[in-house]
Amino acid sequence: MSARHLTMVNIPVTNNIKLVTSSENPLKTACNPYLKDPSKNNEEAQKQSKVRVVTSENERPIALIFSWMLAKEKHVTKFVKFYISNGYDVINISISPMQLLFPVSGSQVIAADLLKFLYTNKELKPKVVHGFSVGGYVFGEVLTHVRNQPNSFRPVLDSISAQVFDSAVDFEGIPAGLSRAMFPKLVPLRVAMEAYIRYHMKVMQNKATTHYMQSSMSFHGTIVKAPALFIYSKADPIGTEEGNLRLKESWENAGIQVQTKCFEKSPHVSHFYHHPEEYSTELVSFLAQCGLVPQNFQTCVSKMKEKL
Repeated sequence: MSARHLTMVNIPVTNNIKLVTSSENPLKTACNPYLKDPSKNNEEAQKQSKVRVVTSENERPIALIFSWMLAKEKHVTKFVKFYISNGYDVINISISPMQLLFPVSGSQVIAADLLKFLYTNKELKPKVVHGFSVGGYVFGEVLTHVRNQPNSFRPVLDSISAQVFDSAVDFEGIPAGLSRAMFPKLVPLRVAMEAYIRYHMKVMQNKATTHYMQSSMSFHGTIVKAPALFIYSKADPIGTEEGNLRLKESWENAGIQVQTKCFEKSPHVSHFYHHPEEYSTELVSFLAQCGLVPQNFQTCVSKMKEKL
């Protein structure tokens, strides 16, 4: 089916996690309030835990898309449609500014909810991680959670065969990145917000910054050894070339195969918008090498480039 005419079904898992499936043969889910949650120990907490359960058979692989901050749905849908048109279901993970600023009650809850959902629905096999900007940080929180409960959650990540990170941001880029996402055109407010976030990270060391650093350590020392593609720009002050090259070095030292695509001038998380042909070809070529999309490059690239 053409990506242009593709219709999709959106199934909310939580406020930040959405399962997207093709309308041709959609997954069906139900909420089971008594399903075992491996992160809960006592019986009463187990009874209060509600986990959404997939009730229909599924053999399609899963692509995990970690969105950038305040991403518009129409922009993320471009990537969702690409994966669904190539036979995937998609789990889309988002994060709000407040959930980033207060990770214990925000981003870490999102990471735990994602792992709990995948643990519960073991037939959902993540094959691709595609993270944008702050999505790299959220995936780092997922990795931290897995490290803390390896017996329960380590198998959830074993099926991952490819990792793509577009404009990945380390914790040093949070002040500039979050303020720009919140106020892309209002420079005075952006400057004020960036100053506040730096102050926040200083005074909230134990409640915020320590957790950012732990996520960064988990991300740099990832337990997922699948091949990776990093996409970034020399002109990006947030997901910097230097930061991406440091991450590349860390992963290569751990035996991970890493490919890079560096653009000259495209802005943060705007590489596909400015270079659709190069971006599409690079992504499809990488996924094909990993055996995750057909070798027919032109067909896949055209699916990627079709307008919404």
